[in-house]
Amino acid sequence: MKLRKNDSLFFTVCILILVIASLRLCQDIRQTYVRDTTEQIGTITFKKRIAERKFTSQVLWGSVENHSPVYNYDSIRTDFDSIATVNLDDGTAIELGENTLVVLSMRNNELSINMEGSSLNLIRDLSGSKGALTSSVTVISGDTTVSMREGSLLFSGDGSGTGFTGIDVASGEAEIVVDGKTIVLANDRAFRADGDGETRAIQIAYTLSTPKASAVFITAESVLPVVFSWKPEDDLSKNLIIARDPLFKKISVTRDVTSETSTEISVEPGSYFWKIVGSGKESRVSRFTVLKDKASLPLMPPKKKKINAVSEKPLVSFNWTKSDYATNYQIEIFSDADLKNRVLTLPSRGTAISTDKLGGGTYYWRVKNDYGHLYGGENLTGKTSQFTIVQESGLSKPDPVSRRDEVERISRLALKEKKQALYWHSKSGVDYYTVEISTDENFTDVVANERVNYNFYRPSQELINGDYFWRVKAHSKKISSEFSEERRFIIVDAVPIELLAPATDTVLTGRSVDVFFRWRDYNRGNNYLVQLSKSDDFTAPLLTGKSRTGNVVVNGVSPSEYYWRVILKSDDDKDLVVSETASFRILTISPSPTLLSPKPGLVVNTVEEKSIDFTWETVDSATHYKVVLYKKAFPKRITVHEKTVSETGYTYDTVESLKKGEYEFEITALHGDSSRNTVVSKTTRGAFSVITLKKLAVPRVKLPSIIIDTE
Repeated sequence: MKLRKNDSLFFTVCILILVIASLRLCQDIRQTYVRDTTEQIGTITFKKRIAERKFTSQVLWGSVENHSPVYNYDSIRTDFDSIATVNLDDGTAIELGENTLVVLSMRNNELSINMEGSSLNLIRDLSGSKGALTSSVTVISGDTTVSMREGSLLFSGDGSGTGFTGIDVASGEAEIVVDGKTIVLANDRAFRADGDGETRAIQIAYTLSTPKASAVFITAESVLPVVFSWKPEDDLSKNLIIARDPLFKKISVTRDVTSETSTEISVEPGSYFWKIVGSGKESRVSRFTVLKDKASLPLMPPKKKKINAVSEKPLVSFNWTKSDYATNYQIEIFSDADLKNRVLTLPSRGTAISTDKLGGGTYYWRVKNDYGHLYGGENLTGKTSQFTIVQESGLSKPDPVSRRDEVERISRLALKEKKQALYWHSKSGVDYYTVEISTDENFTDVVANERVNYNFYRPSQELINGDYFWRVKAHSKKISSEFSEERRFIIVDAVPIELLAPATDTVLTGRSVDVFFRWRDYNRGNNYLVQLSKSDDFTAPLLTGKSRTGNVVVNGVSPSEYYWRVILKSDDDKDLVVSETASFRILTISPSPTLLSPKPGLVVNTVEEKSIDFTWETVDSATHYKVVLYKKAFPKRITVHEKTVSETGYTYDTVESLKKGEYEFEITALHGDSSRNTVVSKTTRGAFSVITLKKLAVPRVKLPSIIIDTE
């Protein structure tokens, strides 16, 4: 069938549109983090879990981190159980609760925020800010507009974007325009909207004191005791209510606080909203967050490290573990183990910093996490580590990298390609090094003596095969160090290729397995042939594949026993090095073992019965079986006993140790030895009950005596 001219033209136009759209999409993906020409108006200062930002000219969202810049007209959103704080240059702090979206706009010194979602805290302090002349900020959701100049407000929503369900003023004053009405709120009134769209301003009867609005608590524990306080004191019936959402649909705690003005409650990590309610009176709603974090631990310098230095104040580098939530770190350095004499404090945004302000001596250092201005508690502090700076009058001798207890084998193939070198640790204040190579450890037969500017040396390929010893000396403009300790190396034609994975006797499971082959080659080659076979003589390899690196993936390998090896090839395809052979097996996952005993519904009386017999049918590929016994303890279960056996049965003979209750057991087939087993079947599961009843003796009937009166 012939296409008409119009059909061909239409088809061509469609293809052209598709190509252009694809190119634009690719360009947009590559430029996800490239902003438009708008100016920066603030910074992301805190983030928990997932927060994303979209530039005004982009259609794709990109993740943000602490200290990420925020630009005019940016959109920022948070995910479930996530929060983010944006500090603007005009003195405004915007705290997004979970599942919240804002669009920021700054025009003519007027800040406008469009909000959709769950909750938003707005804290505005113009004292000392760069934008002190900014007149006000406007927050918009649906048909509701809120204006404020300075203070702290909590905005709540139902996620629909049709308006606010609540506005609570912690400090300052706000003007609300909704349904043509204007409502002025101070910290003695709050705004509420119900599901029918009815809006009202309510009088605040209780003032919340602690936690402060938007407080963030950090703990290393699973729960944190939080003190809640309010005023005034009265004898009216009232409750403190804590919820996960600003609408108080997911209530976590309700506590009677009649005649009280404070109470302590232990809460788990998360974001919460709380208020005081009772006798027709209530407080404003306030939000606080509890975060679980770990103290940052020192990594470098390692504990009790000695730093040899020629200069009066050498450069010392510090490195530590990353905190999930810290915005900054404080590195505290002390000259005493009691941490009373602090000699230096180094602020850092990242997990590494260096300083040249320390002279000779022993120092103790630790890292303190800094969580920003919103956090009022004590920052988590890591463990203390110790290091010593040793001042030397001259250059210290270099320290070779090669191991003292291992002779380094150098391949002539690697020497030929200039891919093999001898290394040592570099020293500060060194201008160059001298390397000596000798055929004897006393260096009476030196075959090479060369000057190098770096901390490595490539032996000449003119050296013949055999044993050698090497050492190195450091030089500055004025002095030289002693020679390092000697190290031995051997030049050989080739070094054996080490097969790393899968190692011999490895067992993999599945019907079609992607096998990752990995090896180590000190010949530094780049042309390998991998052979996979079912026979160890490789007369008929099932697969041959080439690789330029030290690994390759073979997809879809079926169950069987296999042998594999690696051959290093020359550029003209000649065999240079052939590795040893390794073997592995692929087994299918069998059905779960068929259970023979115990039967379903078994009830074990620990008074009468001394053991429980577990028996099952054989699984073909199994060499062992694992039996695990659990006690139910809702909502989890506790492991009571675990045993690996080689037979198809096991007797648990300590029934008297079992407590009354419900129990479960699992039986799984394994393949391997006592040190390494692979699961080769699905798991059989069963259950039984344990009771403790004493068997009563059979009643003995005693007949009454019969008295016969003969009178």
